Amino acid sequence: EEAASFLSMMWRAKLQVVVNAGPGSAQMTMIPKLEGDAETTVIVQPGMLAIFCTDRYRFSYEPDGKALMIASWYLDQPKEYVISDVQGDLGLSGGLAGPPHPSVKRPVPVTSLSERYAFGVDEPWKLWHAYAKAGWDTAIKHPFQRWDCDIYYEWDADQTSGKSYTQHGGFSDGIELFDCRFFDISPAEAKGMDPTQRQVLEVSYVALQGAGWSKKQLQMKPANIAAFVGLDKNEWNSIPKDIAGGFGASSSANAITSNRFNYCMNLKGASMTI
Repeated sequence: EEAASFLSMMWRAKLQVVVNAGPGSAQMTMIPKLEGDAETTVIVQPGMLAIFCTDRYRFSYEPDGKALMIASWYLDQPKEYVISDVQGDLGLSGGLAGPPHPSVKRPVPVTSLSERYAFGVDEPWKLWHAYAKAGWDTAIKHPFQRWDCDIYYEWDADQTSGKSYTQHGGFSDGIELFDCRFFDISPAEAKGMDPTQRQVLEVSYVALQGAGWSKKQLQMKPANIAAFVGLDKNEWNSIPKDIAGGFGASSSANAITSNRFNYCMNLKGASMTI
């Protein structure tokens, strides 16, 4: 796991092969990365070979005495093409303008994706259909669960009236259904939390779970996972609210928006709100 954090070769690993070269036996425990998979323990005798999927399992190896372990991987190697010869009329090639060459950077593998947009767009396929295929209109009339639109709407409202000249917008569903107990947050603190902090916790955990991590697993052993949040709004500070105790400072602080997830999930990587 430590090697996978800095060796790009490990990102392409699909299957891992483990061989017990002897002379003694060893106990090999397969630890699942996904919830629902069972943990399995086998006794590996000298000369035995074990093959498993690295996306689903990691393992522990406990030899009984001396038992040398040899490990290797089957990698997903990208194809490389080399132009050895160019034929034909090249007279116009010098005048053709093309896109700039991509910068040479280390590839970033995306293993999980989660989102929450307006009108129930809470899965990748919904997002694709909403904006690329179906032309999904996610703007709706202000729902009464948020506020009474008739009180604040005025068709010719200006900036000094304190009212809105529109009665439509994009709204995320279920913002009031935040499960504070799951994240070990008291109801008193959750009551005053910025809704953006709630959504960052919920959506980030879905993405984390899709990558093979769970809260129970992370509570037992912290992971070097970072959280970076791009924040485009900071309206919660200006909204009157009743916050009990000393939770006011953290309820809407920009830095806490990213810090909360690291703290709740026992993550030891960096956290930054941009």
